[in-house]
Amino acid sequence: MRVPLLLLLACLISWVACANNEPTYVGERPPATSGGGPYNPGNPPPSSGSGSGTGSTGAGAGGGMPTCEDALKQCPYTFTHPAGPTSVELRGSFAPDGWTTGVPLTLVNGTWQVEVFLAWDVPVEYKFVLDGTNWVTDPNNPTQVDDGFGGLNSYLDGVTCDDWICSE
Repeated sequence: MRVPLLLLLACLISWVACANNEPTYVGERPPATSGGGPYNPGNPPPSSGSGSGTGSTGAGAGGGMPTCEDALKQCPYTFTHPAGPTSVELRGSFAPDGWTTGVPLTLVNGTWQVEVFLAWDVPVEYKFVLDGTNWVTDPNNPTQVDDGFGGLNSYLDGVTCDDWICSE
């Protein structure tokens, strides 16, 4: 999920203005003052609008990034493997059944790829299964750890991101 730049800017302006106990001006500049001091809006005209809402936050709520504890955050991450095999599947610790149930990669512009959501700041061990039988480490990731069976797993340090989702 991407937050529009204008919304982020408006939130930042609002936060800075509130932190300084000054009026908030979003999308307009306050009038100039003759004495050089801060603008005092006096008594602004009454608002003619009304509104209601549930105040929900979360992905798709339109209120910015979802709010959740780090343990519930997930980050999108794209795994890639060079072309060559006729099929590539991702297996690993990224999901409770990730070692037994693989995630197929799709061939895009000569590279196998898949985007999965990884738990916030949790290390991941993984391998690719080529053509349904050949388990290999990631040729794009030199970081490897013992797999406990006399081989190696590819290792990805915990991932954090700016655009997370909250798991349920």
